[in-house]
Amino acid sequence: YSKRNPAISTHKQRGAAYTKEEIKTIFQVLRRRTDFDAEVKQEQYYANLLYVYALTLFFSVGRTGEIRQLKVSDITFNDKEAVISIRSETSKIKKERKTAIPSDAADVLRRFIDWSEELRGKHGYIFFCHDHPIKPVATVNQTFKKLMISEGLYENENGTLRSISSLRNSALTILSGKVEQAFLCAVAGTSARMLRQHYF
Repeated sequence: YSKRNPAISTHKQRGAAYTKEEIKTIFQVLRRRTDFDAEVKQEQYYANLLYVYALTLFFSVGRTGEIRQLKVSDITFNDKEAVISIRSETSKIKKERKTAIPSDAADVLRRFIDWSEELRGKHGYIFFCHDHPIKPVATVNQTFKKLMISEGLYENENGTLRSISSLRNSALTILSGKVEQAFLCAVAGTSARMLRQHYF
């Protein structure tokens, strides 16, 4: 690698956004695997976790690492939504901010929290490791990748890979023309330049 060699790109490939129809399919696939009446066993735990994690990631327009490290104490439920506090120590930009998810998604998040409460560790992570609940879940990318490959959704028509972080990119793309730019920057923890460059 040489900075003087312009032929070498250091630009990280940003996961492309999904279409609205693809988003519907993704959540149908993830929802079919859930069962909140089952025991909190490992396989069912991660199936339920992936659905709720993806739902929270999409509607909050948070980053994967921020959502992965959410604690129960970071969520405030009310009739209309769940308000989510992104802590500065988990934020990429090292600044605390607030975002929210609508009531339907908030109900699912609350149900997951209640369902998995018996195993929750002392640190109170919402999405914890099943066999080591004092830690946040390490990754959900591989399971998401396998499911999307089986549905033919992992790559777009240009061959760009779409990992779970593409759910954030999709939400930002959908919202970028519908809400005030300053508001979107505030809840997503990003800049106007990044919105223009990647999401409009």
